[in-house]
Amino acid sequence: MKRWIHWIVLVVVFALGTAFLGWWTVPLVAALCGAIVGRGAWGWAAAAATTAWALLLVENALTGPLTELASTLAGIFGLPGWAVIVLTLAFPAVIAAAAAELASVLRGFAPSRRAASEP
Repeated sequence: MKRWIHWIVLVVVFALGTAFLGWWTVPLVAALCGAIVGRGAWGWAAAAATTAWALLLVENALTGPLTELASTLAGIFGLPGWAVIVLTLAFPAVIAAAAAELASVLRGFAPSRRAASEP
């Protein structure tokens, strides 16, 4: 399969997981991605999670008062309104990258099957 199809599937899994189960599915899905793909998965996971959350934000902007919420939160934190959106998109990127990289590193520590079968 082409790499972009894998990426689209990952975006869909991140979006559906977040929408139906909550934000904590981001590190779980990213860790699974890192364990399967190995080194370098952190970039794919971070990009897919950010894209998924951007799509969820667009969907929320079309159906609800996202700009009012962003400006209210920005006022609470003393930030401009756009900063709340940027931080919202940075959150899944950071946790997905960290979880995917951790899982890929831990994968490297696991004993290989070939080494286990050798006398």
